[in-house]
Amino acid sequence: MTDTTDIRRQFLNSLKRGTGEAYFIVKNNPKIDFSNQIIKGALYIFAMTGNVKEIGCNIFLTLFLFQNNALQ
Repeated sequence: MTDTTDIRRQFLNSLKRGTGEAYFIVKNNPKIDFSNQIIKGALYIFAMTGNVKEIGCNIFLTLFLFQNNALQ
């Protein structure tokens, strides 16, 4: 298993927990593409809650834009 795989796994786990650690993982690893993990995290939260609240959507959008260097 590579470091990139471990970092992506850690990112997805922290995203599911909602601790805010995911933001720092993205920020500290700008060369890793987290797009798939962001989508998986959104689907996981949707499946667990039955809906995606506006604040949750904003968090995922912010992470996605930050990942794609739109907010740097």
